[in-house]
Amino acid sequence: MTVAVLNLGGTIALSYDASGRPVTLPASELVGDQDHELFELDPVQSNALSWSHLLALRAALVRLAQSGNRTAVVITGTGTVEDVATFLHVAGPAESRVALLVSFADASGGGRAPGIDAALTWLRADHAGGLRLFADGTPFDYPFEKHCGSGAWQFLAKPRDLGVPPWRLPSSSPLAQEVPRIPVASAGIEAATWIGPLLELVPSDGLILEAYGAGDVPPPVADQVRAYVADGGHVVVTSLARPGLVEPTYPGIPGTSHGLLSAGCYGGGVLTARQARMRLAVALASGIPNAPRDAFASFMPTTSPSSPGAS
Repeated sequence: MTVAVLNLGGTIALSYDASGRPVTLPASELVGDQDHELFELDPVQSNALSWSHLLALRAALVRLAQSGNRTAVVITGTGTVEDVATFLHVAGPAESRVALLVSFADASGGGRAPGIDAALTWLRADHAGGLRLFADGTPFDYPFEKHCGSGAWQFLAKPRDLGVPPWRLPSSSPLAQEVPRIPVASAGIEAATWIGPLLELVPSDGLILEAYGAGDVPPPVADQVRAYVADGGHVVVTSLARPGLVEPTYPGIPGTSHGLLSAGCYGGGVLTARQARMRLAVALASGIPNAPRDAFASFMPTTSPSSPGAS
């Protein structure tokens, strides 16, 4: 089997010269003597990854799938692997089988990519589509999130039921070249003092709102968010809890998730704010009018908006 290696960069695939500029390692060093086809996607370190890199990744996977090659190894940085994985989960070809490789190790000396053998074994197992992360050889199916525990980075599996619809953009649907502007705002004591000015002064296409528990925020923030939604803004509510499921609770109490979701905010299920932001970005970039609503959980009001104390 010829392995398609799509290189976005990161610890595995990059070394650095004396001036700090990234130097790409040869794919032969990463996959050994395995027959491979290398696609260099302007490899960079995690903090330089851009929307254009993701578009190039998607285009390469679509071309491979159309040519009959539905398996690929994607090498990327640990810092942005959650973004890359979420992007592929909702925008990659459904028939593709993709192994994401990351490493926490220093790659300055080069060497065979950690996890490449496990990734190749999985890719050869069958021809069904799928997405799996190999972090220093340990496999994780999507969804997952990165944590730091016991002094080291680690990945933790999330519930397979994301609490959102199984939405995926068809690979034939184009995406805008410019990334949608989606800030993330976290609830906190007196959060209205910064969320309100953010919504008023910063042009945005959507908002990710990190809330308490099942989706609660200070009542003044709820007022600001409802006004933003009424003006056509897209708001996804996620939970600061890990993992936390966003769902309509405590009807009639100001600022609770029931009022936000009834006002037209979308529920982010158990997605982190970072995962929800990428999912919303793909939906908005598709230009499909109902895509944001279809990509997240939406809830119909169960109480009248005129009810006393409705939030």
